[in-house]
Amino acid sequence: MNSTIVQSILSLFNADATQSMANQVGETPDKVKGAIQSIIPLIMKGFTSKAAEGPEAVQGLLGTATSATSSSWFTNVSNWFTGSNEMMDKGKDILHDIFGGQNVQRIADGVAKQNNIQPEAAHSLMQMAAPLALAELGRHIDTNNLDVSGLASWFTKEKMNLEAAVPAAVTAAVGTGAAAAASTVSNAASTATNAASNITNSVTKAASNAAASVPDYNDDGKTGGNKWLIPLLLLLVAAGLIWWFSKGCNGGKTDVVVADTAAKKAEAPAMTLPSFKWNADSTISYTYGDTISLKLPNGTDLRVPGNGAEAMLVNKIKEAMDKGLDTSAEGKKNGWINLYDVQFAKMLDYREGASAQINNVQAILKAYPGVHIKVGGYTDNTGNADANKKLSQQRAEKVATDLGAGGIAGQLDKAEGYGDQFPVGDNATTAGRAQNRRVSCRITSVTK
Repeated sequence: MNSTIVQSILSLFNADATQSMANQVGETPDKVKGAIQSIIPLIMKGFTSKAAEGPEAVQGLLGTATSATSSSWFTNVSNWFTGSNEMMDKGKDILHDIFGGQNVQRIADGVAKQNNIQPEAAHSLMQMAAPLALAELGRHIDTNNLDVSGLASWFTKEKMNLEAAVPAAVTAAVGTGAAAAASTVSNAASTATNAASNITNSVTKAASNAAASVPDYNDDGKTGGNKWLIPLLLLLVAAGLIWWFSKGCNGGKTDVVVADTAAKKAEAPAMTLPSFKWNADSTISYTYGDTISLKLPNGTDLRVPGNGAEAMLVNKIKEAMDKGLDTSAEGKKNGWINLYDVQFAKMLDYREGASAQINNVQAILKAYPGVHIKVGGYTDNTGNADANKKLSQQRAEKVATDLGAGGIAGQLDKAEGYGDQFPVGDNATTAGRAQNRRVSCRITSVTK
């Protein structure tokens, strides 16, 4: 059975779109069309796998997909096939979220191999396709009025259709790593089971032989009831050996778990961004994941969302300390962290929740005295551009001043307002404009 939603998404990639994409990536339209027919079901399978992580993951997908649709991404579909930075950035974030950074490249390599195109071209095509796949999912959610449970149920029913929609050759090309890992686990488990069985048989046999050869004596020196003492000790030794073997092998999974942990550390996947909704007062309310304990070097323990601004800031600090700060243009562009809860109800009046996040950022910078940050302010594109830039400057300076009041003024670079530059949402929609009215921060230097 064909996947209806896959067919719906593929219909967006008409001849003009395919030609435009081909021009962007330097491949023929036929090859691009073939690659897209592989990519779309793979992305939808990625959404299915993401949803399988649990209700919170389904909630996040529902929120971001609905937002993608409400942001009018379909108004001018052809814009998504021009290689624009906005589109490519959205695609990169979506792919990273559902597959993990390391797997995105592996999947792109598989698509490239199967469709005889360059890996760079496959990667770009995936980034172009992901936003529209997400937006079409949002349209499906809206049309069918799905809630979290309804979306989860739909993913379960659609899973087999999506499996069938991915060409078998592509599945083989991109699934080698997972298959090898599964095989390794199976073989290791089998080896552990066989070894444990051999130990049991050998020691049981030894115990039996010992029982036959050892005379048993009563306390008066006559033969009697202690015949099984030595065999019992041998059996206890056998049990200990089996326990040790099983513990060391961890059910045949030790090597795979270690390798998986190393892979996750190397991959360092991006956090799932919080979902959001637009409020009547023109602000945004964010829905976060689980609360975590964020232990700082100076002993401070913050209770914050695992995918909130505070956790993101600490992760970027640790990364900069470990690998060095990326000061390239791309590094600076991707280094900004939205302070989600630092919003303004009007002019320079904070909305509730802003002060708490400012206090948390203060605490983090106190714990990392060698870190300097810059605060940036942004607006939507409504009204006069000069007035917007002035307001964004004032808001950025207010946040920086309030941060500095906590004793970290020396760690703050000059704040800057960017007005309506660098939008993260669609200014054609109310929700998009609310997203663009924001305050962010970026690490500018790190000294250990």
